[in-house]
Amino acid sequence: MKRIATFALSFLLARPVLGQNVFYEETFTSGLPATWSHVFMGFAEPWYWESVGGLTNGSPDIFYEFYCDNGSSFRNTILRSPPIDLSGLTNATFQCQQVQLYPFARVYNGVKVTTNNGASYTQIYQETGTWSGFGTIQVPLNAYAGNPNVRLAFHYQGAVANEWYLDDVRILTTNPVYTIANLAAGQTATFAVSGAAPGNPIPIGVSFVGSGPIPTPYGNVNLTPPILLLAALVAGPTGQATLSLPVPPGVQGAVVYTQATEINTDGSLDLSNSLTRTIQ
Repeated sequence: MKRIATFALSFLLARPVLGQNVFYEETFTSGLPATWSHVFMGFAEPWYWESVGGLTNGSPDIFYEFYCDNGSSFRNTILRSPPIDLSGLTNATFQCQQVQLYPFARVYNGVKVTTNNGASYTQIYQETGTWSGFGTIQVPLNAYAGNPNVRLAFHYQGAVANEWYLDDVRILTTNPVYTIANLAAGQTATFAVSGAAPGNPIPIGVSFVGSGPIPTPYGNVNLTPPILLLAALVAGPTGQATLSLPVPPGVQGAVVYTQATEINTDGSLDLSNSLTRTIQ
């Protein structure tokens, strides 16, 4: 136990990793999820972001304007994502696909971030120019890496014509991506890490005490000692490692704090995102 805590404190600065791992993704394939919300800025409007047939890349996407059916009333609406937990990440990038039509009629198309559920917003991107057609938006989110409550916001202002289509909203990171499925008493839970280099060892640490943090030069170890070694996996050919473990019966309600680490061939380490989960 002491050895694991010492190991966590002795991590070295992680080297840059080629490529980006998908930490969060919304493709709108099944329409606009109920977890996304509309915020009408100043007055109520009957017009919402809507799901359409795939102008962006051939699969369903969402868009805003609908002038032909809804007239020329001024629109001032934010479409906001659910909270996204970036705990443990040391870097992040926002990316999405878009289509712009009738740009001469644009008043404002911007991407914003809120970390206080909409009490305030920070702009990270504003569409400019008069180009039409398909494009990609990509913006660094490093200022928000490690934040447990990040919500993306797409802000549209306009009266007529300008159409803004969005698809494949993603948050990317070079950190390994850690997930847990089926963490339920009496069931078999699946612990998975993706985005590692094939062949790299991946230890998974667990605390039942708290989420730290233990500050380090390379990011926070979000575990409170004693830290237990859940497993020492090895990334497969696709950079993934998976562990299935039975969850004892009778432990419903217990809180698990956990984080994985990738050990690189040069001896440096890359932290995954950290997770706080309650056993169901």
